[in-house]
Amino acid sequence: MALSAEAVERLAQLGYATDADLRFWQGLWQSEGESFFWGFLRKEEQAAEEYRRWFPRLQAFAAECRRAIPVPAADSFSAAEREQHRVLLAKMREFAASEDRRCVLARKPHQAAILSTPRVGLAAAEEVFGGSVAVLLTESERERWLSEV
Repeated sequence: MALSAEAVERLAQLGYATDADLRFWQGLWQSEGESFFWGFLRKEEQAAEEYRRWFPRLQAFAAECRRAIPVPAADSFSAAEREQHRVLLAKMREFAASEDRRCVLARKPHQAAILSTPRVGLAAAEEVFGGSVAVLLTESERERWLSEV
């Protein structure tokens, strides 16, 4: 049985419109049944609503954090910090070039990628992930976001 027009429309509103997306959802409909499909779709719609509500707040929080603590220039680091930066930069580049990055950066619609690093790693994170959809925070900022906000 094919997906209904209503199902296809609701999926498109969530950003699921490619043939691969629709094959996944069609398979879910066929393997798990219509009742499961609609329940799963409702959960995706709820997640999308939460994302629309919280992601702008997360972005504003990250922007405020960068105003309070700007990304430090690597040339201002001590010798130990430069070495830590060098190691973090290499690890971040390695991750960005790997297939594993898709688990974090090529996420489903309505999911935020939050990457955290020590303060000294901010310059490396900005260099490697600054053009991506990821939100960059220090470890302490991430903890504050999760516990206070």
